[in-house]
Amino acid sequence: MSEVNLDIFLEELVSKKILENVTKYCSKCYAELSENEKIYYDMQECNYLCFKCAYEKSQQMQKQMELIEEEQTKGLF
Repeated sequence: MSEVNLDIFLEELVSKKILENVTKYCSKCYAELSENEKIYYDMQECNYLCFKCAYEKSQQMQKQMELIEEEQTKGLF
């Protein structure tokens, strides 16, 4: 695994405040988050994801963008 697209996500470290006031779990896979772990706030869905889920979503979105770019370059004929 390499990187998460930071155009879509805000990268943060889990703090006690996040664990106490926001969430203790990834919104997609429900993995328990631990303090000082990197997490990713999905600005589109307004939730926190673990690295694995944010990475997977980044990959899916990249593939969708590539498909759109291919369609745009095909032209009408």
